[in-house]
Amino acid sequence: MTMKNASFYKTNNQTVVKKHKDNMIATSILRRLERRYQNSSEAKASAYIHHLVEYIRQHPNILVILYVRVSTDAQAYNHNLELQIRYLRKELKKLNIPIIGSYREVSSGWILDPQERWNLVNAVQQAIAKKAVIVALSVNRFLRNINFNTKSNQEALPTEVEVEQFVQLTKGVPLLTLVHPDKTEKEVRGFISKLGQEIKGNKGGRPRQQIPGYKKRERLEKLPIVLELYNRKVKRCDIARRTGLKWDRVSSLIKN
Repeated sequence: MTMKNASFYKTNNQTVVKKHKDNMIATSILRRLERRYQNSSEAKASAYIHHLVEYIRQHPNILVILYVRVSTDAQAYNHNLELQIRYLRKELKKLNIPIIGSYREVSSGWILDPQERWNLVNAVQQAIAKKAVIVALSVNRFLRNINFNTKSNQEALPTEVEVEQFVQLTKGVPLLTLVHPDKTEKEVRGFISKLGQEIKGNKGGRPRQQIPGYKKRERLEKLPIVLELYNRKVKRCDIARRTGLKWDRVSSLIKN
């Protein structure tokens, strides 16, 4: 796996990779794995992660911990985490599978540092203690390819390096998904889109044109999040990534 347009530097005794375009940071562990598996290919997810329906046929008496993730605070603010939880609970209830816990996380899926994915780590610890499994909606809720980009590289799937690192992070706890692990990103997006319409009661179709005054509403909605992150000394580029706003829009909100 190669990472283009990246500069390397030292921060707090950790090796960090800065991608100029997206301002993303990869962990030192991932860089070491990159050197070890320089030609890492796309992973077959089902070799590491199980399909829920198939797994319970062989293990009918499982205990489940739910794990849901979004990338930005703006997505969490729009209740996307709760929508995932609600749907998973509904489907597991149909299968009569007991749920003993649930964990919500706001983090980019390509980040595999346990200090950044601490809610995943907490889910793993509970799963080990209770001999449970962890269930997510789809593989991309567990992890992403580091080069995934919603605009320019939507079909990027995790590589063998990334999946093996993720399995190390989860310490061998069985990982299950509601959507089959080998579904393509396009198929998963289609499923999640229909899921969102079903839960929110939307009919789909062409998006409506922006109603006059939407920028003011966006300011009122996201200004508290932006200011809270800024007061916590979060960098503006990271605020932009976490809120889904453009960098110049973040700067404008902070100045005003």
